Formats: sequence, C-alpha cells, structure tokens
Amino acid sequence: MALIGEIRQRSWILIVFIGLGMGGFLLMDMLQNNSNIGGGSTTVGEIAGKDISITEFQRRQEQLYGNSTADQYQIREGVWQYYVREALIQNEAEALGLGVSDDELSELMYGPNPQTLSPLIRQAFGGQTGQVDMNQLAQIRQQVEGGQLRPDELAYWKGLTEQIKLDRLESKINTIATAAIYAPSWMAEMMHNVNNQKADFRFVAVPYATVNDDEIKVSDKELKAYISENKGKFMSEEETRKFSYVLFNVQPTQGDSVAIMESLNEEIVKWEEDEVSDSLFIVNSLNGTYSDEFVAKDQLAPQIADTIAKLAVGTIIAPYVDGSTYKIAKLINKQVVPDSVKARHILRRVDQQGDPAVAQAQYLAANTLIDSLLRELNAGTANFDSLAVKYGQDGTSVKGGDLGVFGPGAMVPEFNNLAFYKAEVGKYYKVNTQFGIHIVQVQNKYSSGKIGYQVGYIQENIIPSQDTEKDVLRKASKFAASLEDLSDLEAKAKKAGYEVQSSPIGTRRNDFRLAGIGEGEGAREILKWAYGDAEKGDVSNEVYTFEKKGVEVYVDKFAVIGLQSVIEEGLASIEDSGTRLQAETAVKNQKKAEMIMAKIKKGQTLDAIASANAAQVQTASQVSMGTLNVPGMGTEPKVVGKVFNAKTKTNEVLAPIAGNTAVYVIEVTFKPEATPPADLPTAKQQAAAAAKGQVGSRLVESLRKQTEVYDYRYRFF
Repeated sequence: MALIGEIRQRSWILIVFIGLGMGGFLLMDMLQNNSNIGGGSTTVGEIAGKDISITEFQRRQEQLYGNSTADQYQIREGVWQYYVREALIQNEAEALGLGVSDDELSELMYGPNPQTLSPLIRQAFGGQTGQVDMNQLAQIRQQVEGGQLRPDELAYWKGLTEQIKLDRLESKINTIATAAIYAPSWMAEMMHNVNNQKADFRFVAVPYATVNDDEIKVSDKELKAYISENKGKFMSEEETRKFSYVLFNVQPTQGDSVAIMESLNEEIVKWEEDEVSDSLFIVNSLNGTYSDEFVAKDQLAPQIADTIAKLAVGTIIAPYVDGSTYKIAKLINKQVVPDSVKARHILRRVDQQGDPAVAQAQYLAANTLIDSLLRELNAGTANFDSLAVKYGQDGTSVKGGDLGVFGPGAMVPEFNNLAFYKAEVGKYYKVNTQFGIHIVQVQNKYSSGKIGYQVGYIQENIIPSQDTEKDVLRKASKFAASLEDLSDLEAKAKKAGYEVQSSPIGTRRNDFRLAGIGEGEGAREILKWAYGDAEKGDVSNEVYTFEKKGVEVYVDKFAVIGLQSVIEEGLASIEDSGTRLQAETAVKNQKKAEMIMAKIKKGQTLDAIASANAAQVQTASQVSMGTLNVPGMGTEPKVVGKVFNAKTKTNEVLAPIAGNTAVYVIEVTFKPEATPPADLPTAKQQAAAAAKGQVGSRLVESLRKQTEVYDYRYRFF
C-alpha cells in the first residue's frame, strides 16, 4: 500500500504525459464554449449532452491532482481539458466499435512484457532509470486483487486505470486515421521542391511607415468592409471582455531595504557568537545555503569575489545585493582544488522513487554488500576491476567501474565533493547518492594550483513590508472609490499622473489570467464582475489584489479596473477599440501601398527605385519556398510566392508587391529549375510521415468542432 501512496504523489507526471499526447489541441481557446443557458445549479459543464456535476468534477480533481501544489486554477483547467478529451475519445471509439478488453488492459498495466506496458505505467514506475520494476507491479496487482488498498488508494488506482483505457483508445483511433494517409508522387515532389529549390534575389523595400498616417483618411464604411472581407481575422468563437486599468505596484521602499539589512546584521552577530558548526547554523536559518563544494574565484558573485579571495577563513561579509536579495557570506574554508580527477566506482542501486519499504530493503542489502566489498579491498584480497564487473549495476561495470577523467560538477554533489575535496588518491570510500551506494576510488588528481573557496550564505529577499503594502492599498482604494465611470478613470488618472493601460487581447469568462495584469484569484474576481452586471464604460470601485509567487509569496500590485469593451461571439465590431485599430492599420497600409506603388514607374531599375525612395538595394540568398523569415524582410509570403512563381523570370524587375510591412520590388537573380527527388519512394515516405505526425492534434480538433461543449466553471470558481 505504501507503493501506491508513493506513486500517487507523482500523479502529476501522468497528467503531463496525457497533455503532451494531445498534440497541443487542448489549448484554452479551443475548449471553452460558454453559454448562459442550460445546466443545473450543480453543473460545472456539459459535454456531448452529458452533465458534469461539481461533486464529480472535484472528485476527478482529487483523483488526478490530489497531491499537487500547482496553481488551483491551472489544475482545474487541466481537469476540464481531461473531461473534454475523455468525451471526444470515448464517443468516437463507441462509434467505431473500439474498446479495451480485460486481457489487453491487464497487459497494459501489469505486463508480463515490459515493452507492452502502457506509457502511463512506464512514466509512473520507470523511476530514474526508466526501467519498470516488474516485481513492484506484481506487488501492486496482488494488493489490488486482494482488496488490500485503502479507499483513497483504490480510487486513485481506478482513476489510473481509466486513464490507461482512454490513452489506449486514442492510440487506436489515431492508428486507424494514420493508416489511411497516403502521399502521392506529386505531393512528395512538391514537398521536396518547397524545401530544396533555392533562389537568390535583390529587392527594395519601401516601408509603409514612410507615409505619414495623417495623410490617410479611413471611413467606418471602409473598416466594416475590410472586416467583412477578412472574417477569419476578426471572428471570435466566444464572448470576451477588454479592460482599461491602472496598476499600483507594490515595491520595496528604502525603509524596507534598511530593515532587511539590519536583520542580516543581527544574523552576523549571532553567527559569530554561535558555537555550532557553520553547516548547522546555515541550515537552521530560514534562507541559508550551505554546500561542501569549493568554487573558483571566477564562479563567485563578482561583487564579492575579490573580497573573498583576500579574507581570512571564518570572516563574514556585510550585507550586499545579489539580484533581488540581500546576502551575507562567510568564508568557511579555502584550499587548492583539482582541475579534474580520474576515478572508478562500484554502484549498488537503490530506487528511492519507488515503494519506501522496497527501497529500505534495497538499501540494507546494498549497504551490507558494499561494506563487505570494502573490507576485501582494504585487506587487499580482491581486485577492484573484478568486483566492479561482478557487482556493479551501471554501465561502467563492464569497464571495471572506470569513470575516466572528469571536471568539477560533472557528478552529483555527494560524489563530486568526495572525489574533489575529501578523497585521498588510492583510498576506498563509501558514498550515498540519489542512485544508490557507491565504492569510490580516486586514482589521480590533476591540479594547476587553483584555490577553491567554500562559502556559506544567508539571504533575505528584497520584498515590500506589510506597511508598504498597506500604504499602496490606501492610495489605490482612495482612487477607486472616487471613480464614476471609465472616462472619469482616464481623466483622474491623467491628473494624478497614473498610467492607464488597456488589455491587448480579450479575456473569456472562464479564464484565470489577464494579459498585462496578472492571474489567480484577483483575475477571477475581475472577470466575475465584468461578466456580471457590469456594462461597457463601467468601473469597479473595488481594488483587486495580485500576488507574486516564488520563494516567498507577497502582494506585488493592486489593480483598479474599468470595462473598456464587450466583444460578442461572432464577427468583431469596430466598436471595440482593438478591432478598430487592427482594421484601421490594415486599411491604411493598403492605401499607403497604393500611394507608394503609384510613384514607382514601370521599367525603373532597382537602384533608381531605391534612390527615389531613400532606400537601399538588398540581397536575399538561398531562399526556399519554405523560408518563413527572409533576412532584411521578415515574414513576407507574397514576396516568396512571387519569387517561385513559374512565370517569374530571372534578371527582370517585377511589378511592386504590397507586403505585410512594406512595398517590395524584386529582381530574381538565380533560380534553378526544380528537380525531382533522387529517391522518390523515400520522399513519399517522408511526406506521409509529416502528415501522419499531425493526425493526433487535427483529429481531436475535428472531433471537438462536431461536439457541443458548455463550460459553466465560472459559477463555482
């Protein structure tokens, strides 16, 4: 039962694996299709006609992420994605008559062939070596079938079983779809030419920015026409909100810095007076860093390197700034350290990621054997090479345990510190690492006489104090309470010298992060307000709190929010400022292109065009049809397409091309004829493989578009 508990602590691995298997489909913008109708008061969502209750959702969350410390909103998003994927796969499998038999499931979960185990089992039980311990699986099977699991362990195992079934069904569906893919000869030849036919060309770029915006007039009628003609760029699958806001950043004051330095100075006094070892003192401090490692001067922080090199052992350096922290440092020791060492070892493995009871048994057995081998080696009654070949459990055993010559940091810390700083050449040592128990013999040390420094640190993050936080909150609250509407926010912010910012993108009802502002509880509270009774132009008189999460969690900003726009599902409107700006920029660029092209006369050379437009003639070399970014030009598919147009001849100046950011005039100087692939069958296989590689994501996306999904999580979270 202990094994189940240990694996359950790592259940997040399974979810990551499942997420990767989705091929990128389950992005939030493809999952959320909100509706204000339907669903009972306890319904979190509805997928393909099936209701998901809040109780069921929370049970699945506990099952999948029970011990995860990740952000709760990210976890809930992962659970929702799992539900959607589960419904899509199960419905399609049922339609195709696919299933997973009991024998098949047993083989996926327990073997006996390790190669046929489910990828999820291999992820959970592979340990550090990636090799599944089949004895552990047999033990779990015995516990499951013998009814020896606790209720929570049994629930977890049932959940894992369902995940394995689902993964298997998806694999079968993908196999069916993949088998239907075929690449004809013409497709293989086309793909070959896209990547291998290379051309050189000269060009002149006249940027749209050379035309003043004031010279261009655009009407609402033109904007609406552009949006209608380019619906794909302006279509929204669901309703979103955009905000105008003022951020009140909470930053540490000079007084906060002084208080932190005073606290560290007190630590210096305690450190100097305390009689315990440096390692114990550092470990007992809240933010101490201790290591047995000796580092070279050039590996120390530059602000203390010269000082450390001159200090006597035992000296403590006064507080100094290192990034976003204040630190004090003590020179614990210094000595000449090797540049590299030559060593060999004998490893007996202990799987510390598996069942603790099994690991303990492995440790006791390994320790007993290692001690026995050490006695033989020290007595001179055994040969190291022979013992390594016989008892070693890693790849070096066949070489007598030889590790060769390696530099500092090449091995895990315990091994590294023994080999470089503690071991004497020729002697035998025992050391425990994450891999197990080793016998180590350092055969030689190579040194240039470089000094290494062992330094201990105690640090405090430079963060705002609670008093500073309260001061900023009072300022933000006073500002928010005075506001009547969005125009009032903009006017008063300007008067007070506050910056008013705008959302770069729309935010959906179930999102948990606001671009430019932050994520988490504060973002959710803003969205609840915005999707509640708020209307365009309203402001919230509440102040919303956002935290910065790291080693320490603290409030780093407050936000005062106004609802800038409501973007309805479907085709966007120019009433939204972001939509208007996007369309206006595009239409202006069209008109600028017409103005620029009208000035370029037919028959002009590139040099003449460049001179007339204060531009330069540039050269692009070895460009293929598949080139996404042309140096000096950027992403300009119209230009690249024109280069490889069958009618385009070399050494001719072509008509101007309206690109994304400029008008381009090009002259192709070198373009060889397209040649067929030397090995057509291989080219066809490669083309088919490329298409098959996209099956997973595109198939699920196709299924998603055929399925009704209603997400009501906003009612609960």
